[in-house]
Amino acid sequence: MERQALPLKILEGKERSTGYISVASGKGGVGKTLITINMGRIMYSRGKRVLLIDGDLGLSNIHLMLGITPPKNLYHFFLEMLPLRI
Repeated sequence: MERQALPLKILEGKERSTGYISVASGKGGVGKTLITINMGRIMYSRGKRVLLIDGDLGLSNIHLMLGITPPKNLYHFFLEMLPLRI
């Protein structure tokens, strides 16, 4: 199937594929956020474009650990139908 899709990707200018990594656990406090941040930093240092999304709608804290204050969050994305732009 990938071989069939390649000509279309080339026409669209999207021959490079996007990779996704998910870090999950049913238990809190096991280091998911810390591992995610470190993996993101390593990939970024190797020239990759990285987008980190903290899917914990109630207690997300990845922004605190990175020392940033985002103007919008997933609440805005879902309820205001905002696009994710990079």
